[in-house]
Amino acid sequence: MVSGGTSHDGARPASIHLPAFGNVAPRHGGVRRSSQLCEMMSDAGSEVLPPPSRSTVLKALLGSPLSLLIVLPAALGLAVRMTSLRGSLAALVYGAWLHAELKRRGWPRPGLEITPGRQLVLANMLVSLGIPFSAFPHNVEFLVPGQGHPLLRSHAAGFAAEARAYRHALAVHAISRFDAGVIRALGAADVDVIAYRPSAADRADLAAIRARRGEARGGFILILGTAGNPPTRRGMERLLGLIARDASGRRYVLAGFDTECFAGKAPPSVEVRGAVHGQDFEQLLVDCRALLVYQPPTSGMLTRLVDAGCAGIPAYVMGGYSQAAELASEGVSSIDALDALPAAP
Repeated sequence: MVSGGTSHDGARPASIHLPAFGNVAPRHGGVRRSSQLCEMMSDAGSEVLPPPSRSTVLKALLGSPLSLLIVLPAALGLAVRMTSLRGSLAALVYGAWLHAELKRRGWPRPGLEITPGRQLVLANMLVSLGIPFSAFPHNVEFLVPGQGHPLLRSHAAGFAAEARAYRHALAVHAISRFDAGVIRALGAADVDVIAYRPSAADRADLAAIRARRGEARGGFILILGTAGNPPTRRGMERLLGLIARDASGRRYVLAGFDTECFAGKAPPSVEVRGAVHGQDFEQLLVDCRALLVYQPPTSGMLTRLVDAGCAGIPAYVMGGYSQAAELASEGVSSIDALDALPAAP
């Protein structure tokens, strides 16, 4: 299980947590997962080191130029094995930054959130440098259809990088039992599950939405998702095909990043809102009758399903999404047909 705390003299942290995302807007699922982990690790005594800006990296390298020379062989080794030209440069620069930060703090044990891009490259740099670390993968990324790896040569290189990180981590803290089983199958020795729960700030926002849902609500089913994510987009396309044949009189609202692409293509019963933020998004959560998601099984854990439960919104999942079985206590139901949704008001 996760451990934190400070060193025996209390002067230096015994562990340091490196989130994949800072506390930024919009608060998509990755940001919300990072917020949860940062809160948890900070409470356990770890120092949280936010994603660095370019100026932060430059300052660290100027303060410890030797770090560049130390990590150069490891960066070259990744260039031969898996990274693209851009990825090799990221391995060198960010690897040197991390080396300098760990050295300055007296070599605390790093805990690294793993997502595509820089975080995955950093995990492999730690492996190559022989620095023990704990891994906090947001998803099993190589399972996500259409997942891009701009810092790696190919999808196969992404798989190799991810498997290597899991196998060499001292401990892996997965987001779901499904993910944990896959990671164990790759040969990781110590794998447990830290299920997603909203951070204190996010819980407060969701509790406020839940309280407001006592007011009169609209009669629509809310469909949420990021259409820029390939499996989510395919799921939405299939769902819209089912809705086109739904004669129940239900009304639907489709919202999420990049969902504007469905404007003019969705059935008449579906109102396409596109990306919705702030108070407009909160109002959708207050007014909807239920949340509907169509998701393929290997697309990762959906934080919005847990958030819906906290907000008092019934959630329904289609598409054979395996992780939904872990969320029954959160008010999430797996269904095979639209007939299982609440009837039209």
